[in-house]
Amino acid sequence: MTHRLPCILMIACLGAGISTLPACSGPTGAKAQRDFDLSRTYYRMGADYLRKRRPLDAKRELKKSIKLDPQHRDPVYMLGVLLFVEAMHKLNIIDRSQCLKGNEADEQRKVANEVFRRAEKQFKKARKMAKEFEDKPDTDSTIYLANIALHFKRYKEAIKLSKIAMKNDVHPSRHLALAVLGWAYFKLGKLDKAARELRQSMYDRPKFCLGRYRLAKVYFELKHYVRASAELDKIKDLKVCPIQEIPHLMGLTQMRLKKEPAQASKHFDDCAKLNPNSCLAKECTQLGKNISHLTGGGGLGTVEGTPEGQ
Repeated sequence: MTHRLPCILMIACLGAGISTLPACSGPTGAKAQRDFDLSRTYYRMGADYLRKRRPLDAKRELKKSIKLDPQHRDPVYMLGVLLFVEAMHKLNIIDRSQCLKGNEADEQRKVANEVFRRAEKQFKKARKMAKEFEDKPDTDSTIYLANIALHFKRYKEAIKLSKIAMKNDVHPSRHLALAVLGWAYFKLGKLDKAARELRQSMYDRPKFCLGRYRLAKVYFELKHYVRASAELDKIKDLKVCPIQEIPHLMGLTQMRLKKEPAQASKHFDDCAKLNPNSCLAKECTQLGKNISHLTGGGGLGTVEGTPEGQ
């Protein structure tokens, strides 16, 4: 059985193993058996290269594996994972590793979206193969497809796919499906439903940083600032949860609660330092300057209209 770890914004590591297809999908004859064995060898090599963060080598070996045995689902799925990570990297160039604007941002987004579509194609193939050859749902591919639908703003589709993935009650990545479901509801403006699903993701995985940030964001939009602050306090250690949006939202929440200005300013400073080249860093820097300018008269109550940047 293959061990897989689906991702939402980034993948830190990927575990890989070997799954065995049922006899009815296996090859016959000496050449077919050789191709079958070679396919799995190339798959192992591709998985190893991916763990070593050598995506080009991984892609080459995975394509060899698929060519030798088109019915081998594992390399099909793993190629989808590789393409998903590649697409995320290309997307992050726009506002994380750099801060592109205008036509330059549009061009880069088109590049990223093309890779997302290629990843989507692989995951759909993997799901179909799981049903045809193994007669079981492919929950991992379904979660990735839900994330891709979320990226393309196909929110109703993301909700549908997330619910399908959640039917597997014991799947170790069920919390990721809940996080997609909650965020899709958030994007549709259904904040109460979003909060409910994101709370459930926390019950499943209490240390899930992205899910807890999203729950705090929903509470913030509901104007439940005390609850938002309480959730953010649980993930304020940026060494454990290095998500730039966390100190940004912490600063905004402090402002709404009209807490000590220095505390909000520190959060914005942490935000800017965490990823200095991003668009959000520029916004946090400006927010910090605004606080310094405003603290001389009337405290933080004068900056209620500060843009969210989300």
